Amino acid sequence: LCSRLLDVWPATAGGQELALSIHQQHPLVVVGVTTPLADLPLAPSDDWAAQRAGRLVGRPLIERAAAGGEGGPYRSALVEFSPSEDRSQLTLKVLPNVRGFAPGKDLAAADIARSLAARADPSLAAFDPAFADVFTSANATDAEPLVVTFRLPQLHPEAWFSSPIF
Repeated sequence: LCSRLLDVWPATAGGQELALSIHQQHPLVVVGVTTPLADLPLAPSDDWAAQRAGRLVGRPLIERAAAGGEGGPYRSALVEFSPSEDRSQLTLKVLPNVRGFAPGKDLAAADIARSLAARADPSLAAFDPAFADVFTSANATDAEPLVVTFRLPQLHPEAWFSSPIF
């Protein structure tokens, strides 16, 4: 907030000192969300406020960077991704030093593969019927990128990863 004050009114007398004093007393700022957790839409939605609140609860593996005519473009801070030429597969390479499920352990392609399999399994709480209809497999080894295969080509296969998967 103080940096915003200094952006808007840089010549405010005592502004720099106030910002420094607040930062020294409160180096960590906690953001509160008024929307109850149970009502947060974790799936993409047209409600930008709900989307921002949802990102505080669960970050998607891949997210839409901007509105586009055909649903794109997409970006990720966690993986590098590329669709196959026929768009029936998506290759995901986990970036280094991305925190995983277990404390002190980096995210692995096998973690993502297990999460995707759970989304396609009707006996599990993570089940997503729409995803299960298009998902075929997710094959991963520690040394290789994760390859996700779909039943049919997808216009934007990366769009299936815009909901938090873990």
